Order: sequence, then structure tokens, then C-alpha cells
Amino acid sequence: MRRFTFAIIFLCTIFIGAQALVAEQGEKSKSPEIKPRRTDIVVSGKLFCGVERKVTMPFDGIVTSLSVQPGQAVKKGQVLVRFRLKPEAALALHRRVSSFRIRDLEMRLAELKKKLLELEDQEKETKELMRHNMAPAKSLEQIQREMELLSKERDDVRERLPLERALAEEDRAVVGKLLGYPVRHGQVPSKGVLMAPIKGHVIWVNPALRDGAEFKAHASLMRIGVMDPILIRARVHEIEAVQLKVGDEAEFTTEAIPGKRYKATVTRISWASLTPQLERPSYYMVELSISNPDFVLREGLRGMVTFRKKNQ
Repeated sequence: MRRFTFAIIFLCTIFIGAQALVAEQGEKSKSPEIKPRRTDIVVSGKLFCGVERKVTMPFDGIVTSLSVQPGQAVKKGQVLVRFRLKPEAALALHRRVSSFRIRDLEMRLAELKKKLLELEDQEKETKELMRHNMAPAKSLEQIQREMELLSKERDDVRERLPLERALAEEDRAVVGKLLGYPVRHGQVPSKGVLMAPIKGHVIWVNPALRDGAEFKAHASLMRIGVMDPILIRARVHEIEAVQLKVGDEAEFTTEAIPGKRYKATVTRISWASLTPQLERPSYYMVELSISNPDFVLREGLRGMVTFRKKNQ
């Protein structure tokens, strides 16, 4: 009898253990495994110069010499291009700086002063004649009205002359700066030079720019850019953009320079979406800075930006 009782107890123990094992496995199958969340953000980006300035032809002209080539480092004020003015451009500039308007105003002022002196004499004579009843009062009134009108015009010319002279002086200074040579009244150089507006590198040269090439005014001849530091601009999805802040560090890699990783720092994050349409997800412009002392990185290179974020 005891053996039978022990057998029943043993079988019940095995059954209960099996049921507990099945329940435990079921609970494991219901609860998914929690994996650590990946926090790295990887986006594509493109390199741009931090500061860039265009060099344009100020007037219609013909290139006489080109002093720099793409990739060359330049200092501010360094001569880049020499040119001579086309005859029609030189004539237009001569008229522009000759101050004919000022000369006309000066001549008009002299005429007004002369007429006013004559009218003052007429006024005295008319008053003297009126004392002897030899001139009507209307004659004096007409002379005084004319004097009043001429006086107003004289005062107006007097006020305009200093302004016109100042504007003409400023205009000559502007033309002189554009040509690279001083410009005086009625004297315009027939040649000019274009100088580097900033310190940097020549990052682009107009393919047509060479000795003897002819360009119209405002034609773009080259671009000067600051290459160190150089900037990356990347479009970042809204979910990832809100995780970034200025000062965050990242890595930049490009297929153009394999095996090289560059340290980058976030310097600007746009708060305005690049895709304002309601039906589309929002992307934000993120700007990063990379030290580029050897100038290996160039504007326009594409690559991948990896933001290394720590788990919270």
C-alpha cells in the first residue's frame, strides 16, 4: 500500500513540474526580447566653404592676364585678373565721373546770382521813380515776385550742390575701387585689376577665363572660398533632428578619401523644415564644421555623417 502511495505522489510531482515548465516557456514566447536601442544617426552630407565670395567683371572689358589657377591660395587684395576697358565702357565711365551735372548747377547758380543783382538794381530804380510818381506800384510788385522766385531757386541750387559734389566723390571712389586705380574728375583709367576680396582659395574659375577673353559687366569670373574650417550640410529627419544639439560630435567619411575619418562638430541646426508640405515628413538642415588644415577636403565632396549618441 505504501509503495502505491509513493508512486502516486511521484507521478503528481512530475506532472506539476512539467506544467510549470510549459507555463514558463509560454511566458517567454509571449514577451519579446528587449534589445538595446541603436542611437547612432547616419545621414548623407555635402561639403561647402564656410565663407565664399564671387569675383565679377565690373564693366565690359577684355582680360589681359590671369594670375591664379583653381586651388591656389590667395591673400586679401592679391591681384587675380588684369583687364582693359572696352572703348564704349571707357566712354560711359568718362561721362559718369566728369560731373557735368555739378558744372550745370554751378553755372545756373552764377546766372541766378547775376539776375538777382540786376533785379535789386531795378527795384531801387523803381522805388525812386515811384517817389516821383513816375512808375506804377505794379511794376515794383512784379520785380519783387520775380526776385522771390529766383531766390528760392538759388537757395535750392545751393542746397543741392554740396550733395551732388559728395555723391560724385563717392561715385568716383566706387569706380576707382572697381577698377583698382584712382579715378579723378574727368580722368578714367583705360585698364583695371580684380583683387581677392578675402583670404582663401580659388575654388572655381570660369572656363572661358583666359588672356584675350571678353566679358560683359557683372559676368562671374571666379569664386574665392575659405577652406579651413570647411562645413558639412546634411538633411536630417525630424525624429532624429530633435535628438541633436549644437556642440554634438560626429564623424565624416567620404569615398573620395577612403579609410579616413574626420571629426566634425554640430555648429547650426535649422528650426525651419526644408519640406513644409503637410503630407511629407519634415527634414531639417544640420551644419557641422570640420578642421581642414591640409586642405584635402574640397567643396562639393559627398559623404556620410555619423552622430555618435550615448544611451541615456
